[in-house]
Amino acid sequence: MSQVQGIDLGSWRVRVATMDGSFRRRVLRDVVEMDASVGAGSAVQAIAAGEPGWSTAERAAAFPLDEGAVRSVRMPFTDRATIARALPAEIESNVPYDLDEMVLASRLISQEKASSLTRAVIAPKAALRERLAVLAGANAEPRVVVIDAEALASYSDRGVQAVIDIGHTRIVMALCQGGELLAGRLVPMGGLALTEALMDTLSVSAVEAEAWKHETVVPADGAEGWSGAEPTDGKGASPGALRVLGALLPVLDDQIAEIRARLVAFEDEFGVGIDEVILAGGGSQLPGLVDRLATITGVTCRMARVPGGHPPACALSVALARVAAGEVPATDLRIGEFSFRGHAEILWNVVSYGGLATAGALLVGGLVLGVRLMQTWDEFSAIDTRIVESVNRSVPGVDPARLADSGMALAIVKERADAMQERVTLLGSIVGGEPPTLGMLKKLSDALPANRVARVDVRELTLTAEALSFKAETDSYEAAAKIEETLRSDPTFAQAVKGEEKKSGDMLVFNMSIPLGEPEAAETPEAETVEPVAGKEG
Repeated sequence: MSQVQGIDLGSWRVRVATMDGSFRRRVLRDVVEMDASVGAGSAVQAIAAGEPGWSTAERAAAFPLDEGAVRSVRMPFTDRATIARALPAEIESNVPYDLDEMVLASRLISQEKASSLTRAVIAPKAALRERLAVLAGANAEPRVVVIDAEALASYSDRGVQAVIDIGHTRIVMALCQGGELLAGRLVPMGGLALTEALMDTLSVSAVEAEAWKHETVVPADGAEGWSGAEPTDGKGASPGALRVLGALLPVLDDQIAEIRARLVAFEDEFGVGIDEVILAGGGSQLPGLVDRLATITGVTCRMARVPGGHPPACALSVALARVAAGEVPATDLRIGEFSFRGHAEILWNVVSYGGLATAGALLVGGLVLGVRLMQTWDEFSAIDTRIVESVNRSVPGVDPARLADSGMALAIVKERADAMQERVTLLGSIVGGEPPTLGMLKKLSDALPANRVARVDVRELTLTAEALSFKAETDSYEAAAKIEETLRSDPTFAQAVKGEEKKSGDMLVFNMSIPLGEPEAAETPEAETVEPVAGKEG
């Protein structure tokens, strides 16, 4: 069983959400948090100390919107290569950044006949490098880094919605349409401003101010309200409802006014009306806030539904765990010089689950090892023990002395794969008329598009002498079409035809049928022989 984790380096709390399972069948296990005042790295290390399997977990972390930017760009063409060439110039003309100092990642949102909409995410290289260094120092290097607004957009599921995360010192607004992030906006204030207002007005400590803040029910229409008895300072003296609300409401309403202004600007920019506001973050748990925000903005509001029944404060960390699990498509900032060079999940899956079960699995394992070995060699030390143990369980009759390290273990797997390949080749020369199964599997693997182009998970595969067919999952209808197009560009699979397509949760399930061999040419009828007719003499 493998783990994936989402890491939220908040200014008030550091949170790590962990999901257990394998492949796409994962369940949220827990969310652990730590006071951020000890420092982000130290807080992560403290959480790691109590988490089993930490060293081998796959992780996703957030990059803060206040240090980056999100833009949606519409361009008058749909070809991906053309979009990639034109995007930097289009972005540079609309943002006050030198793109040479920035990471620019993008993701195609939608396509029409003659235009496309692309999401561009920008982050300063220096800030991204610093964040990765903090996490690597805490033995928590993430495989994926996404801007926080995009992770929060996973809570949008229909129509035009704004997911608003109210944090300790900032408010992140993810403005979405049809579940896709269109824009990110930031309000540079949060729950801390409310606490400080209470401290200044009531002359109380931060702890007392926090207690009063969470006991108060802010009114929807300006009337005073409390959740019960008025809070006291422990000596029976009450600051009074009017004084508490008098301190809270001016600051709170300033924040709501900033939120409303950005919602209006979003509607004007994209020509849409916002259907609903979804609240997340610790600051969203202020009693009465949902109703007051709805009253002032005129938009329906509700709290985010966080998986596992966790409070809205955990929304970002849980969303990041789903990104790490592959459940939520995201625009990864770890590209170019920042690309993740850790162990590849496919390598571990082959070693852990493939073993020596079948000749096909062995060959695939050998191929994957050969392709990935050079890319992952530097990171094998982190999983040495697990690889050795897995090979020891999967390969019977191996002398334990030969399993000194992962290098020897992988060599044994490769040795067995080569031996099995030789046996399969010999069998193939004896039994005629059978399809070249292993060779065809390799051809299919080579012909499928790379994950960065179109992600594909093959679930069922059938291969005969006449045809190859498989059932697979991918991210979208566009990705399925790209898979079919890429396969058809290979002469062996030129007759590939995509079949039934249907949504299954966040994924698209489809069938692919590929007749093998040359297509049958249409028969041309033979020309009839016409006997000449003798003409009459005139």
